[in-house]
Amino acid sequence: MSVSVGAAADCQVRVDHPSVSSRHARLERDGVRWSVVDLGSTNGTFVDGQRVGRADVTQANELRLGSYATTLGTLLAQAGPPTPRPGEQWVIGAGAAADIRLELPRVSTRHAQLRSHRGQLWLSDLGSTNGTRTAAGPATGDVAVRLTDEVWLGSLAFSVAELLWYAEGQGPVRAAEPPRPLPLAVAQPQPQPQVVVAAAAPSAPMVVVVGQNQERKPEGESVFLANYGVRITNTRAAFPGVTYAMANVTAVYTSQTEPRRTGPVLLIGFGLLIGCGLLAANLGAKELFATFGLFVFSPIGCGVAWWAWQKTVYHVAIETAAGNARPLSSTNRRMVDEVVHAMNEAFIHRG
Repeated sequence: MSVSVGAAADCQVRVDHPSVSSRHARLERDGVRWSVVDLGSTNGTFVDGQRVGRADVTQANELRLGSYATTLGTLLAQAGPPTPRPGEQWVIGAGAAADIRLELPRVSTRHAQLRSHRGQLWLSDLGSTNGTRTAAGPATGDVAVRLTDEVWLGSLAFSVAELLWYAEGQGPVRAAEPPRPLPLAVAQPQPQPQVVVAAAAPSAPMVVVVGQNQERKPEGESVFLANYGVRITNTRAAFPGVTYAMANVTAVYTSQTEPRRTGPVLLIGFGLLIGCGLLAANLGAKELFATFGLFVFSPIGCGVAWWAWQKTVYHVAIETAAGNARPLSSTNRRMVDEVVHAMNEAFIHRG
């Protein structure tokens, strides 16, 4: 299954932008994985800032056609996934009876349901083990979604349009072996960082060097994330100070540590207790106001500020044969989810 993208009127996704060629790129689906293929465009195709001839692309990647920035989900929504009929619904899961069958790690037999009602799409969890959520939070009940919205089944991210494309597929969606990269024919673009292509035999993988000191990617290695000081490929996951071989990883997920609220609660309670005592002391208005400011408002204000300052900490949790580890922690939930998603993609395609 493929989707053509370009400025030409006969492209499945027409992009009217000065830097987009008539037939700029093609999206190809292989199982659960999508790839973008440059079709000899003038200004190039980029995935996370890297110019490519062919590359895997997920909902988490920034996709750029020349200077036009977009995402996989946006293009698939524009390509026209199956139009839901009123009352139509799909069960998403790994089981044989699922309408959208995803035989992937951490997807339950009956994981979630997507349904159409009065022109609106609704997503709900079906009691899955690893949960279903949207940007608005867990989908424990019906949550309204759009075609371009990102949803998570466990720690795997999909756009709603992507799931509807899978509904039209034949048979289950499974992890697929990564295809060999195509040669990259580089036209002279408008001023951009220099791109040098090393000559290779037709069957050999592409080697692209950007600038002068770019690290070369080993043959057969697919990069799923190179950001936040983390580099994740289908063979290894390198975090600050530690590197894991993907062959040894058995599971990856997001965990979290809630802040301890005991201190702020005690401070606020102390202020309230003092306030009650002062009210019972029958002080004059002037004395009462001054005393309240010092012994009531101050501790309560400090307690509220302390409470607001405390944040939930999210962790990248990895299970291996040697034990469990949390190599990355942050209060930035989006960053941790992006790393976990990349790890799961690498887990699926590990070599």
